[in-house]
Amino acid sequence: MTRARRLLRPLAERLAAGPLGRAVERLSSGPAGLAVLAYHRVVPERGEDPFSLAVSASRFEEQVRFLVSRYPVLPLDRAIEDLEAGRLPARRAVAITFDDGYRDVKTRAAPILERLRAPATLFLSTASASSGAPYWWDLLPPLPSGAPGSLHRRAKAMAPDERDRLVASFGGPPPRDPDAQPMRFAEVRGLPGSIRIGGHGDRHLSLGLAPADSSRRDVASCAAALRRELPGHIRLFAYPFGAPEDVSEHAARAVREAGFAAAFTTEEGIVRRGMDRYRLPRVRAREEGAGALALRLLRAFAGRRGGL
Repeated sequence: MTRARRLLRPLAERLAAGPLGRAVERLSSGPAGLAVLAYHRVVPERGEDPFSLAVSASRFEEQVRFLVSRYPVLPLDRAIEDLEAGRLPARRAVAITFDDGYRDVKTRAAPILERLRAPATLFLSTASASSGAPYWWDLLPPLPSGAPGSLHRRAKAMAPDERDRLVASFGGPPPRDPDAQPMRFAEVRGLPGSIRIGGHGDRHLSLGLAPADSSRRDVASCAAALRRELPGHIRLFAYPFGAPEDVSEHAARAVREAGFAAAFTTEEGIVRRGMDRYRLPRVRAREEGAGALALRLLRAFAGRRGGL
């Protein structure tokens, strides 16, 4: 980013979050779209976060306040149906999602969502919800996940049993903070009704890198656990990791055959009518203020990247 852009960015963010940004939203042309925000954790204060999974509670509340003031914030399953049917309540709408199932979704995010009357969807990794075992990446040394040769990168591509052996060899103790550990199914059942549940695989495999049989078994196990533990119509799925390499043809087929009606990646973008329902994009949540989020969404809805 150039020096001029760095200097102009705070002004652009204030304008995007204010009346001018609202006017731009109303006057903009283009197809209807849905921004699906992808969160993982909500923490007291942003600290060490090698995977960029966390947003502080104060920033999360600021972001949700902005979202409900600017857009219709819809339950994700309803939003997808309304978009496909051409009946979104506005040309631009938002849905909020969480991946994995950390306990702080219950203790920190849910009270904020309830207070601001914002629905959300939690994509749940079912093996940890069944056993209470920490997520495997939280047991490995805190190396940047994208570092060449890092344990996390190697573990992502491993079969579950091989990965368990790696974690047993190199892993440390589980997180001491109970909010940094997975919710059990009993806790998930106690979430507010405005937080709906979707699938996120059973053992958090890269479904694209895993062999087709392993992917199919993992997604089927996830679907079976959700039907058993959370009776109801669970229709949506989010791919673990969600990058292009994690979303292969056999991964999408496994999700479809397990009975899920749509699936989400972590590829950045706006969901538009007519997209492949098993490769839908999201907008990754960041530790940022309402102005920065407003500017990102304005640009995303306009189909633009980069810039201010």
